[in-house]
Amino acid sequence: MMDVAEEKSRLRSFYRKKRDELDTALRNELDERIYLKLVGLKEYKDADTVLAYSSIGSEVSTQRIIDRVLDDNKLLALPRCAEGFKLEFYYVSSMSQLERGSFGILQPKSGLRRVEKPVGMCIVPGLCFDYSGIRLGYGKGYYDRFLPELDGIAVGLCRSGFLLETLPSYDTDRKVDMIIADDGILNI
Repeated sequence: MMDVAEEKSRLRSFYRKKRDELDTALRNELDERIYLKLVGLKEYKDADTVLAYSSIGSEVSTQRIIDRVLDDNKLLALPRCAEGFKLEFYYVSSMSQLERGSFGILQPKSGLRRVEKPVGMCIVPGLCFDYSGIRLGYGKGYYDRFLPELDGIAVGLCRSGFLLETLPSYDTDRKVDMIIADDGILNI
């Protein structure tokens, strides 16, 4: 029997490959459905601040979400990786304030105003999620360290086929409060 770390590693490889193999047109269609569900939420409309991430590769795209947050004149904050596998969020008002950082991810340039107390809606990345809100990330624990600081709602974005009955987890894994999938919304 595999331990939790081995099983998570196996699932990461499987779901990363599955995500990468999705047809681009289908991926774009599913991401559009997720986007429309997100911006239609009362929680999104009520949020003054949205903490998001800049998607890369075959992740659920966040570019339209980022553009919409700025168009809606909400405060937008994106993360930078800090020492100790921690995330620090910084306010941004345009894409020109971003640069390539760790893992090739667009992140806020240095010198921007840091979010001292994270509030509002936080959009959380994940390879897949389960029905209890557990997420399978990339294995560094950045969001597991960050989410306890959040005063607001943590929202996972998930395509069909990436929402599972259950995922292996540790006591330190932090759940999201809501999962927005292309085919529905799950409140945890």
